[in-house]
Amino acid sequence: MKVPLLGIRDWWANKWLSARCSIIGVVVGVIPGLGGSVVDWIAYGHAVQTSQDKSKFGSGDIRGVIGPESSNNAKEGGGLVPTLLTLPVHVDADVDALWCCSRLVVVGHSSHYSAM
Repeated sequence: MKVPLLGIRDWWANKWLSARCSIIGVVVGVIPGLGGSVVDWIAYGHAVQTSQDKSKFGSGDIRGVIGPESSNNAKEGGGLVPTLLTLPVHVDADVDALWCCSRLVVVGHSSHYSAM
């Protein structure tokens, strides 16, 4: 029963790294054209630079996973900012799909576009 909780325990021990990398993800996500690989490398570099013992990276240190994954998840939220402020600028394919689906829902429920 304790095995599934190991990941939560590891995340809780590194919650501030996760918060800092999430901020990095939002900031980079706002910039159009930068994708997941860019934000992952920036967050990984931040995790290495803020570590006490840099020799553990590259050999299975969990902080090398927590930082990039937190920033990658936060990138999607940051990618919505340019899409919502200026509709023609789409940052990512996921944001494009979300925008198209929202347009279908709005047009589908509008009385102006109702079918006869």
